[in-house]
This record gives sequence, C-alpha cells and structure tokens, in this order.
Amino acid sequence: MLGITRPEHEQHINSRFTDYAIYFQTVSSQEDEKDLQLLRYYASYIALLADEHAWERLCRLCLEHQVGAHITAAAQTLFTEHENALLYVIPDNRNADFKAAAEKAGMFPRFLGKTLRYPVLNMDNEEGVLDIPLSTLRLLIQELQKYPGPRNNSLEIEPERDPVFRDEEEVNPQDVLRIIETEKSSAPTRIYPAKDEIPGLQIDAFPMWGMGFSEKSAELQTLSSIVDLLIRGRKILAMSYYIESASEHPQHCDTVIAALAKSVALFEIPIANSRVEAGDKNQLLLFFISRENEKALAAEFSEAEDFICLLGDPNGELRGSAYAKAIGREDTFIPPGVMSGSLAALAEVLNFCQEKQILASATMIRRGGLFAALHRACGNNLGANIYSERKESENAFIYGEPQAAVLISIKEKHLIDLARIATKFNVSSSTIGRVTAESEIIINKVKRYPL
Repeated sequence: MLGITRPEHEQHINSRFTDYAIYFQTVSSQEDEKDLQLLRYYASYIALLADEHAWERLCRLCLEHQVGAHITAAAQTLFTEHENALLYVIPDNRNADFKAAAEKAGMFPRFLGKTLRYPVLNMDNEEGVLDIPLSTLRLLIQELQKYPGPRNNSLEIEPERDPVFRDEEEVNPQDVLRIIETEKSSAPTRIYPAKDEIPGLQIDAFPMWGMGFSEKSAELQTLSSIVDLLIRGRKILAMSYYIESASEHPQHCDTVIAALAKSVALFEIPIANSRVEAGDKNQLLLFFISRENEKALAAEFSEAEDFICLLGDPNGELRGSAYAKAIGREDTFIPPGVMSGSLAALAEVLNFCQEKQILASATMIRRGGLFAALHRACGNNLGANIYSERKESENAFIYGEPQAAVLISIKEKHLIDLARIATKFNVSSSTIGRVTAESEIIINKVKRYPL
C-alpha cells in the first residue's frame, strides 16, 4: 500500500486564494488499495496518522503550511488516538468529486473542518470554542518538546516537570569525540579513484544518529547532509536510501519516502535507487554519490586572530545528541518541524561568500555540536577562544546539535560583507570568538580543552 499518501496533484496549501476542506479516515490493512489510490487524485495534501490523534496532526499541518483552520468535528473524533489513519486536505473545486468517489468506494471520510484565510486554529464543538493564533501554537509546541514523558491526550493540567538536562551533567569531551568516531567507522565513506575519463566518485553514508524514525527526521537528515556535503566541496550527483520498517502497515514508510523526495528536489538532486524492507526496527540510512567540486571551502582555521562566527540558527538540541549518549541517555529526538528554508538559505549564503572569497574556513555543526566542529577546525596547531552570552545552558551551547548552523572563520575586514550577505538571505550571523595560536579550545575564559 505504498503511495497512498502521495497526492496525485500535490500542492502547497495556500488558503489566501483557495478554500480547502479537511477530512479524516481510519485505514485498515485490508482496505482496498485501488480505492485509496483513487482518492489521492483529488487531494492537495495527505498525511498519515500513526499512533497519534487528528488534533495533533492538524496543529502540525497548520504550522507547516502557515494556514489557519476552523474545526467543527466532535472531540471524540479529534482526540482519539489512531494506529493508522489518513488526513486529506481537498481544494474546494475538487471537494464534490472527492466525496462522490469516496461514497462510490464505500468509504466515508469524516469532515473535520475548513481552512481559514488568517493564521488562527479555531475549534468549535461540544467542548466549547477555542482560538489559537499560530504564533502562540508554535511556542506551545516548542515548550512541550522540552519535556519528556508519554503523551497526555486529556485536557487536565499536569504539574510542571523538570527539563531533560536540568542537572547540567558534566561530560568528558573526549567521550563525545569517541562516540562520533565509533559512529563514523560503522558507516565509512567509500572513495572510487578516477579512471580513464571517469571522474573520481565518493559515497557518503548518513545514518540518523539520535533521531527517531519520522518524516521530519528524514527531512532534516536529508537537508543537513546535503548542506554538509556542499560545504565540503562535493558536487552531489544522486542520493539513494535504505529503509527498514518494523511497522505492520507498509504505508507508514510512505510519508518518510515523500519527505526524502521533497528534500532532494529543493537542490535538484535525483534519487538513484532505494530499498525498503521489513525488519525488527525502524531505521533510515542515506547514501550520497558525489564528486569533487572546485568550490571547496577549507575546513580548518588558517590563521590566528581570524574571527570565528556562527551562521544560521545556533539553537541546538541535547536530546538524542552525542553528549546525551556520553552521559548514558539513549532516548531519541524527533524534530517538531524542519527549517528547510533556513538550510537552503544557508547554502546560498555560503555559495555567495565563496564567490566573493571572504571566508577563510567553514564546517557544518552537526553531531557533537559546536565542540566537535571546533575540534575539526583547530588543525594547523591553532586553537579557539570562544565566548557566549546566550541564555541557554553552557552544555547546550557547546554540545547542542542545531538544525542549520555553520562554523566559519573570517578576516576582520570581511565582517561587514558577511553581515550584508547574511541579511540579504535572512540568515543570522554572530561572532563567538577568535582563532588563537595556542592548540586549545577555551570556553568563556574558564573551560580549557587541550587539543
């Protein structure tokens, strides 16, 4: 039943110009695949609900597409958790045909509500009336992501729980680096040298370390891997993937596959081949085939007294990180949303800076956070003096793993040029320190890490 969550005419939901109806339907493994394939012809958007309720998915839908909605369905329909269900968003001009096709197939999707032309999620049913601006909804979801524990579908207010990393557990940075090296050795890069007229090729594997199996995790992993390879001076020729699924419903993989296709399409990268098979666990492994590009940026600092800057959003996540693994926390992290626009803009900024030749070095901040990126950059017997006035914890600053951030070094005379380029693409930039002649990393004048 793969393919039922891919609309025949998939479009970004734009409620300013089009009205949409929202439907919900439970799906069993015995459902007629032909009928489900027929219904996808009429939808602009289809989402698979796996062990979640309709209201939760509606909240995510509204935030992802920045669209409001007026929901009139009963609370039982909205807040009952379903193992396997579909959410359809149907444009007004196809609504009648969708209902007729569903009735002919003997399926009766439940009407949940309609989209609104202003950014408010409204629920109006037997429980009362609730209006939530999307800006408030985003803040609520971000706060909920800070707390562990099972989902609570009731409306009761729970007592405040401590954040996951409230105790600020100290860790030996070498333990973090060892974890990264162990992970890299399990998925090594394969290099195929040039021969005759065939250019040298490289295959990089990217497992989803620390992230749970979901469409958002797949999207983030794909986009961040692409930007990472571009920074390393690779011309990506194609991507392939391997998916192992422990789900009884194979269409659960469909949303992940759709997220992969959407992500590579942003950079016009083809998908070469793929493999999906049943297994004992859920996992995704990406492979990128690339060749060397003349626009490669240096990964290591080149000269003392250069300024060290962060490009992009530096807010990192500790859950699922190498730091978390080093202190014995094996819980995974599923991003509530993906900054796909920020990652794409980040690639544009770096390309523009490279054309202007204003960067001395650049390296993606990924596994291991800022510390691992600094450790990679501090070659040539150089070090770094880093300072931070951020409100977040020091461990989150040092070891948090952000979605879209790059560590760069730059001459003082180019700082204004960098700020102008970053502003042009709406990408944040901040100076966090300077390159030093001593082979050590210093954080806030207190912590020293010899290299």
